[in-house]
Amino acid sequence: MLRGSGRPRAALVVATDVDPGEGFGRAADAERTLGHAAGWTCTVRRNDVVLRNPLGEGVVRGAAPVLDVAWLENVHHDGSVAVFLVRQEDVGLFAEMTAGAASAAGVLRGATVRADVDPAHHAPPSVGRNEPCHCGSGRKFKHCHGR
Repeated sequence: MLRGSGRPRAALVVATDVDPGEGFGRAADAERTLGHAAGWTCTVRRNDVVLRNPLGEGVVRGAAPVLDVAWLENVHHDGSVAVFLVRQEDVGLFAEMTAGAASAAGVLRGATVRADVDPAHHAPPSVGRNEPCHCGSGRKFKHCHGR
């Protein structure tokens, strides 16, 4: 999470092999104010994050991290998110995928973009009546949480 006024309070770190070009500058320090990438948008879907350029093309796609309720509330409140991009080959340089670690390694690029979260992001996966229950009880869904 980022603190301070005039910038998003939510941040994402996405590993990618794509160079987004203009709009995403070097982020020497993850806590400083980032520039805004005009026209870029970020959509958080159920399993992935898609970063679209001003032409609407899905340029960067990465796995969706686990997002807590406070992060989601910040995105809904601000309407934007700080996106930090790390080259896929540089992910191995640091043990934990954080903006601070990537910044220290000198491989971090970032910008703020408009953001939205797909309503299906927190929806539980659909389970058939006769499939095992998602809670791990070993019982059929219809005899466990399907009541």
